[in-house]
Amino acid sequence: MSEARRGKLKARVTAAVLCLLIAAPSSICTAFFLSQPVHPRQQWISAVRLTELPANGEPSLVNVQLFRHNAWQRVPGRSHPVYVLSSHDDVVVFQSYFHEVLRLPLDYDSNRSLFVTACWRIEFSLDGECLSSSHSDCRLHRIPARTKDGQVYVQL
Repeated sequence: MSEARRGKLKARVTAAVLCLLIAAPSSICTAFFLSQPVHPRQQWISAVRLTELPANGEPSLVNVQLFRHNAWQRVPGRSHPVYVLSSHDDVVVFQSYFHEVLRLPLDYDSNRSLFVTACWRIEFSLDGECLSSSHSDCRLHRIPARTKDGQVYVQL
């Protein structure tokens, strides 16, 4: 294909795309260009019912279902595991990992009632405080949580 012919084809495709954008129904254009995506951190997401948590206050590993939003629909996204502790109408939620960059997975040791990282064996109390002397400035990331009508909601 010659250089001149390629240039004409490119110009025609560009013109066709512009015509489609201008001629598209206004409701679709408005929904696509003007819709404000809702960031998951701005929403309260349902995590678990209070009745599903242990009565003794032990942490439960719960998978919170996140959703993706676009201009027209809300579709299931990935799940996000968190630890949920409930005692006397107070709910505490921690990330299921330690260190934002390295994301060291946490395990709950029920015999000793504490969290332990899978790799470096850093120990945390149930209130998220670090018990290892070499890592005294670290703590678990606490996630905002609230309860309403027997349901636990989190902000991820």
